[in-house]
Amino acid sequence: MFRTVILSILLGGVFNLQGLNASDLRERFISELKQVMTRKVIQEIPEFNPENIDIKIKNKSITQEIPESAISWQIEEDRQRVVVGDIAVNITFLNKKKEVIETKKCAMLVDGKVTLFQLAKTMKKKRILKEQDLIPKTAPLSQISTRLLLNKEDIIGKELRHDLRQKTVIKPYHIRSVPMIHRGDMIAIMIKKPHFEVSVKGEALEDGEKGDMIRVRTWLNQKKIMKGHIADETMVTIPLHY
Repeated sequence: MFRTVILSILLGGVFNLQGLNASDLRERFISELKQVMTRKVIQEIPEFNPENIDIKIKNKSITQEIPESAISWQIEEDRQRVVVGDIAVNITFLNKKKEVIETKKCAMLVDGKVTLFQLAKTMKKKRILKEQDLIPKTAPLSQISTRLLLNKEDIIGKELRHDLRQKTVIKPYHIRSVPMIHRGDMIAIMIKKPHFEVSVKGEALEDGEKGDMIRVRTWLNQKKIMKGHIADETMVTIPLHY
């Protein structure tokens, strides 16, 4: 199943392709085709710099086979296909009445260079990453996952979830926002009852952000596990039902 990626290219109401010489026609066709595919790449990978995209038409004969009666064309792509690597799109040529003259397959290689970020040295879990911890690395777009992080701003200030070796390329699942409370932190546990409240010292058994419910235990009774909401960097509040 195919979907239209770009509408017919019409200038001044009806753009007469026959008014162009063969060289200008091929140049116009290739330019429009590359613009469409560039937009598709940016839709899938918004962080990618369009200036770094490289698109090569593999069956160049298609630029010499534009029907004489064609005044516009539309570009369609397979809904399931990826936007980088070896891909194929259907080029449909239309006449003045917007009737289909014929459809041709255009094979392309869509690639480019992206900048990824790898660790400057081996680092331990819970390390909060700084700019000096990152080394840029250039890689082909077609050989990477779209789930990689292409902006260092998305990495700096985040905390490592695991121990990572030097030169590891940072991926989304390697990092997280710094938790307000870490597992093992010494905290104040506020236990609230209908007519009183008491604060006791305890330990966080899970990581969490403000408002998260985590497991905790008090120093008075370390066998009893309770759950409470994180109020701030040092306090967890236990609900009434405990």
